[in-house]
Amino acid sequence: MEAIRILLVEDDRDNAYLLSRLLGHDRYRVWVARTLAEAKQLCDAQAFDVMICDLGLPDGEGIEALAYARRTSNVAGIVLSGYGDDEHRDGARAAGFAEFLVKPTPLTMIEDAIQRAMNR
Repeated sequence: MEAIRILLVEDDRDNAYLLSRLLGHDRYRVWVARTLAEAKQLCDAQAFDVMICDLGLPDGEGIEALAYARRTSNVAGIVLSGYGDDEHRDGARAAGFAEFLVKPTPLTMIEDAIQRAMNR
């Protein structure tokens, strides 16, 4: 079985490192972008199966990253954010994110969200 290609868009260096290490095993290949601009560059160079994305980025919004990626692929979107209110949830769903997780989130919940997003 081919590894699931994940673009992790997370501006916090420690969170990005930890999650990429935890997910970076045989089932997943993980690329990390810490800004919207980096996410766009990676999307131009590579197709992804799943985007796990923070909503607040230093140079834009995670919603913009998913919209950009979807110009050329049918990437499944998962929000992983510190914002858990209804306004952010509704906005993310309207933008096409399949899953919405609030930090801190156990790894098992993230992996379950990946599987659900891939099966939609």
